[in-house]
Amino acid sequence: MKRMKKLLSFALAMVLVLAMGLPVMAAGDGEITVTGALAGQEYKIYKIFDLESHSTEENEDERAFAYKVTDALWKEFVTNGAGKDYVTVDAQGYITWIGDASAERAQEFAKLALTYAKDKKIGATATKIAVEGETLVFSGLELGYYLVDSNTGALCSLDTTQPKVEMQEKNEKTTTEKEVKDKDGNWGDENTASIGDVLDFQVKINVKKGSEKYVLHDVMSEGLTFGGKVTVTLLPEGETDATKGTLVGAENYELKTSNLEDGCTFEVVFNEAYCTSLTPGSTLVVSYQATVNENANIGKDPETNKATLDFGEGNTTEESETKTYVYEFDVEKYTMKDNEEVMLAGAKFTLSTNADGTNPITFSQDKEDPTVYKVDKNSQTSEITTGDTGKLTFRGLAAGTYYLTEIEAPAGYNMLPRPIEIQIIEKKDPNTGKSLGEAEIKQGMLNEENESTIEDTTSPVETVKVLNNTGAELPSTGGIGTTIFYVLGGILVVGAGIMLVVKKRMSSEK
Repeated sequence: MKRMKKLLSFALAMVLVLAMGLPVMAAGDGEITVTGALAGQEYKIYKIFDLESHSTEENEDERAFAYKVTDALWKEFVTNGAGKDYVTVDAQGYITWIGDASAERAQEFAKLALTYAKDKKIGATATKIAVEGETLVFSGLELGYYLVDSNTGALCSLDTTQPKVEMQEKNEKTTTEKEVKDKDGNWGDENTASIGDVLDFQVKINVKKGSEKYVLHDVMSEGLTFGGKVTVTLLPEGETDATKGTLVGAENYELKTSNLEDGCTFEVVFNEAYCTSLTPGSTLVVSYQATVNENANIGKDPETNKATLDFGEGNTTEESETKTYVYEFDVEKYTMKDNEEVMLAGAKFTLSTNADGTNPITFSQDKEDPTVYKVDKNSQTSEITTGDTGKLTFRGLAAGTYYLTEIEAPAGYNMLPRPIEIQIIEKKDPNTGKSLGEAEIKQGMLNEENESTIEDTTSPVETVKVLNNTGAELPSTGGIGTTIFYVLGGILVVGAGIMLVVKKRMSSEK
């Protein structure tokens, strides 16, 4: 009778994990219903113990149960494995619950049993995938003690001695949110940048119930270079500011940048023990940097940074992505002759982000097209000179305001009196506010106070056109110039020749 009471305690502990139960039915009529099942998730049940017999007293306190281990694998778990701290097995294979018979300990036992089943690759008694809008039901079950699992993580265990059991899915899908910081310091899913800019990224992992085995995968496009380091912070429930989180020690995760088989740039693998310690509702923030490199796309094709999180058993979050847009603009240097534009070579410019032209941007010349200059922060070249075509392209720039300063005009032409302001303005979708990957260019020479002359009504241009004028030939002041000296010199030479001939004749006559 004492053993029966222990078995009763064990059964009651299992019942506490369940939402409800119905009266006893015949063998093979057992049924498990999972309410709130997550659509698309795979659910498995494992039968650990067989229910050999049970009493049918109306008074629940007087009911008794006799369980036996189903097979040798599960016997090993409860005899020599982690399950031995929760149950004992006698020589005949009957089990007895030991220690505290609380629901909490029952869930501990269930989690250990699930880990054991996966490690030993024990086949599930039944498997189903939840369908949106449909109730998930396992029916036709033999009575016994079952374990229920989904690939979002361990659920709770249950006892089908009350054959029709309904249980509530308490786990939720983990989600991620990837963000990049823009030039104004705001976080979002897109920004604009110049080649050489170092960008700040973060991935927020929203911790949910039952989630485990976190592995973050990050994929950067060719125009981004990973900085090689990550930091992780933990935010309490309700907090969104990553700067207010608690730094997570590096011993709780591993950064992998090599020997990756899925083509990602890096992975962050969290320790399982750390994952299980996380509180549902909290947020893990993985922060890192990347540099926009010389391979950056221009215009409509942004540089992308994508993240997914593997969790549970083969479960993956939806992909989260950021987009970084890079732009360019063209310049034409010309003069007017006979009412036609004539391109000018020999004009020397600098491009800067400040109106006085100090701290000019440095560039490297494209090897295939000498009129193209790409932003290069490692270059020493900041003075760009027009060639015979008079054309230049400044490539690899973020949307924003720039100042084109002429520091040397072509020979014979007047230099521009002030810098030309150039605005690269991103086009946005009017409905979503997202970038269209296109930009319009506006230009205007600064006024005498070095103030902008560009207004909202200023028309955009396809090319920044820079006109140079030549000064007119100045009129003479009336001087005789050098011509008279050439004429007199000629007369003197002729006269000297005549005198020489006459002198020779006079000498011969004598």
